[in-house]
Amino acid sequence: MFKIHKQALTAAALLLTSTVGLAAEHDGFYNVSYKDIGFSLTQIDGFGELKIEPQGFRDMAYGSCLVNFTRDETGAIKETAPVATINSAKCPETVSFSIAPAKKGLYKITFTEGGALKGENFDLYPVLQPMRETFAVTTPKGFDILGLMPGQSRTELEAALTKQGFTKDSRWSETEDYTDGRKRALDVWRKGTSDFSSDNPEDAINITYNAILEGEAEKALLIGRNWHIPKSVNLSITNLKKSLDDKHGATTSGFEARYYDRNGTLVPNSFQPVCAEDLHLQSVEVRSRGIAKQEAIKTSPSCGASVNIMTIQSYDVAGAASQLNITLIKGDLAYEDFWNSWAPAEAKALEERYGQQANMTGATPNL
Repeated sequence: MFKIHKQALTAAALLLTSTVGLAAEHDGFYNVSYKDIGFSLTQIDGFGELKIEPQGFRDMAYGSCLVNFTRDETGAIKETAPVATINSAKCPETVSFSIAPAKKGLYKITFTEGGALKGENFDLYPVLQPMRETFAVTTPKGFDILGLMPGQSRTELEAALTKQGFTKDSRWSETEDYTDGRKRALDVWRKGTSDFSSDNPEDAINITYNAILEGEAEKALLIGRNWHIPKSVNLSITNLKKSLDDKHGATTSGFEARYYDRNGTLVPNSFQPVCAEDLHLQSVEVRSRGIAKQEAIKTSPSCGASVNIMTIQSYDVAGAASQLNITLIKGDLAYEDFWNSWAPAEAKALEERYGQQANMTGATPNL
């Protein structure tokens, strides 16, 4: 149980275990929005915040009731700051609640004190949580491009690319800088010269890495290929598509993309990512950087891997293949990268907000 008092800092009355509340393994961001009330709970490391947003719920009017708190090394609440009332909300003097896992991947918040909230319970969606084994997506068979796979290290990838005759394209490769000091590399590698344009390579590989601080290891989040198939290869579009079927599995959806479930099994008739109903984690966009193009690819750890494929037939030679675009997507890698970047910054912000609320004066000003 966790009691929030409006007038002063208080110590938590009870330790909260993994089954009844705010334990360390329940770090993350949870929220839900109903017609007349919403809840947001954020807790990371030593600090947390609960936001109650009544929108005409009973006698709570409209606005927000905000409480910031500290946690000990077990995840138990140590102290709470006075409740902040925002806009016209009518916040209870005391609020007691617990949270616990519920069905279908949800969490349930139960209020045992809190004015109009007393005796009520609401489902919460766990939107962000630390990466864990149950969030991992199984890698499908044949999930590589020329032997290159998401999750591999920079050292492994660069050695393989160099061995196959690719060189890094410094013109199109770039590095993103983040305010927390992290850097993300978006590399482009090239080989040969395209039959269609002397400015473009015959074959190009693009790799998006995780965002890292100095000294941390890099691994690929996303890998793509743009192959301008030389006329001299004289590859038929039929044989190209058969080879893709043999490697990634044949589809019956009418689409070239392959979608797998979270266990790595192809769902041949699917025309969109195959997602679990009991995982509600936030989707993450991964930026892909190619030669003279870029795009933001939406990924989700709730969904299985996917292989985006586009084949293009030659306009000059009947039945010949002229181009292959392919991208490997595995959302758990991007999600873990996002959590590793977001959580430290949010933890710092939670600490700052707790300090602001805990030290806010309640004294009558001299007017």
